[in-house]
Parts: sequence; C-alpha cells; structure tokens
Amino acid sequence: MEFVEEMAALLPDAIALCRSAGLGASPRGIQVSAARRALLELLDPEQGASVGELARRAGVTAATMSTALNRLERDGCAVRERSQSDARVVEVRLTPEGEALRHATSPIDPQRLTALAEHLTYLEQREVLQGLRLLCQAAAKSTP
Repeated sequence: MEFVEEMAALLPDAIALCRSAGLGASPRGIQVSAARRALLELLDPEQGASVGELARRAGVTAATMSTALNRLERDGCAVRERSQSDARVVEVRLTPEGEALRHATSPIDPQRLTALAEHLTYLEQREVLQGLRLLCQAAAKSTP
C-alpha cells in the first residue's frame, strides 16, 4: 500500500508542474470541452482509425463517437476517408486545423517540460520515461 499512497501524493504535483499556465486560444474560437480535448488526443493525422475503434478506445458507443466526430468534422478538425486497403472501412484522421487545436489547447506545456528536463541527467530522463511507460502499460492492462 505504500506504493499507492506515494503515487497518490506525487502524481497531482507532477501533473501540476507540467501544466500550461493557461490554455492557448483555440483557432477560430472553437469550443473545446474536456470530452472534445480527449477526442483530439485519440486522433492522428497519419494513422486513420475507424469510428468503432475510436469508440472502443474512448469507452463510448459508436453512435456517441459518430456524433462527436460529426462536430469535429464540421469544424474542420477531422476528416473521414475510405481506407486505401479496404474500401468498406472509413477511417478518421486529424486535419492540420485539428492538430493546431490540439496543440493550442494542450494541458501540458512543452516549454515547462523542457525546463524540468534540464534539471535531470540523461539517465534520469530515461528513468522518468520508463516509469511513465510502465504506468501506461499497467493502465492498459487494467482497462477492459
């Protein structure tokens, strides 16, 4: 239990140290809720994903995901295209405007991370990354 208590004490501080002072202005004044922000993180500009895959990863129904994607598509932040390998499959990708929105509204400030990294040796930086990878792997295993 000592591990859980220490993680619970350290994680909020670690996250707070990496947060942006304030979210950047979103392009064209597009509203970004927490749910929309999470959806932007699921999408990739290169690797398309099906609506069903996105819904599974987000833990929502395909109908709910489709509605959310309609809004992103309407705002020019996502695009649906037929898969080049299987024309029956529709893939969703993040557009350049979607990438800009994701970057502008990121809760993590890359400049703060850079400043934090400057206080760590190369080996310490690798240890932090390995710890975060392990945490993500454990989370993936514990999620149905």
